[in-house]
Amino acid sequence: MDHMDNEVLKMMLGDAEVLTDADRLEASMGQTIHRRKTINCGVVDPSVVADFDRIPLQYLGFCAWTFVEGCGALIPANQNMGVLRWNGNYYAFSSPDAAYQFDRDPDKYIKAAANLARVHPELINLLQLHEQMVASRSLGELPPRIPEPLMKRDIEMQTELHPIPSYIDPDYTWNEWELKRKAIQLANICRSKTHSTQTNNSHKRASIGVQAQQPKDVGCQTKRDTSTNVPKLQNFIFGLRGRKENVQHVISLTRPVRE
Repeated sequence: MDHMDNEVLKMMLGDAEVLTDADRLEASMGQTIHRRKTINCGVVDPSVVADFDRIPLQYLGFCAWTFVEGCGALIPANQNMGVLRWNGNYYAFSSPDAAYQFDRDPDKYIKAAANLARVHPELINLLQLHEQMVASRSLGELPPRIPEPLMKRDIEMQTELHPIPSYIDPDYTWNEWELKRKAIQLANICRSKTHSTQTNNSHKRASIGVQAQQPKDVGCQTKRDTSTNVPKLQNFIFGLRGRKENVQHVISLTRPVRE
């Protein structure tokens, strides 16, 4: 796992050289912060002050300029170069150039550091910034926080057409008089009683069940197929129309079977 982490770090860093805290201190050895190059802040030289090690440094001795420019980067400062004094507080830096940049506008960097502590509250306990946060009585003393950009997206949503099935009550009625009639009917039913009477002839009766078998279709087949064809009976009554006498004769028009 460590081998994989080292490969990932090498790929991310590329040809950049990684300096340790000891390398930074060694690179800044022999350098000092000159009073002539400072404009606003006072310079405290360690060779002049007797108890220089007891001076309370802001941000626990980390570089104040790198802390702001690096958005919370904690780089140890080199106190042997000297420290800057501003409004009764002392600030140390990792290089003279960082001190000169801080000296141009100290209030800007102090407010920016307070803003970082406001955004990241864990830095308040880590760097002991309680007094500075309490001293900021109004939000106007802190730099305004840049709002995050609003992300807009087009989202489609589909819902079910009828999530609740329709229910039709067949007994529903809107007529008030119909409701009153049903209420009276229910009230009458509550006052009604159901009773039964058994006589000497009916107490011996019992329920009898009868099981019947369904009829079946039965057919038979013979070896001989026969059929008959009879003539259709036809009769003619003579004398119903066109004659004066009331005499009728029935004439059979049925053809003989053997014809």
